[in-house]
Amino acid sequence: MDQQSGNGYDPKVEEAYWREQYRREPYYRADRDFESWAPAYRVGYEGRMRYGGRPFDELDADLQQDYLRLRGNDMPWDEVRPATRAAWDRLDRRVQDLTRN
Repeated sequence: MDQQSGNGYDPKVEEAYWREQYRREPYYRADRDFESWAPAYRVGYEGRMRYGGRPFDELDADLQQDYLRLRGNDMPWDEVRPATRAAWDRLDRRVQDLTRN
C-alpha cells in the first residue's frame, strides 16, 4: 500500500499484480504479452485515483482518451476496456475497504 498517502494506491504494486495476473483474465489473448496490456491497466488504476468515486461507466469516454494518449500499441479501446475495468475495480475495492475500516 502507498505509505505516503494511506489511500491504498501504489502504482508499483498494481503493475506487479497485473504482470502476474493478466494471463488468468477472461480477456487474455496468448498473442499479447503484458506490455501490450500494461497501458490499459495503468489507465484503470490511475483513473480510479484521478476521477475519485465517479462510476467507471460514466467516465468511459475520458478513460478511452487517457488510453489513446498512453497506449503505444495497436490494441483498440474496445479490446482493452475489460482490462481497464478490471484494474479500476481492483483498486476501487481496496479503496472501499480502507474507507470502511
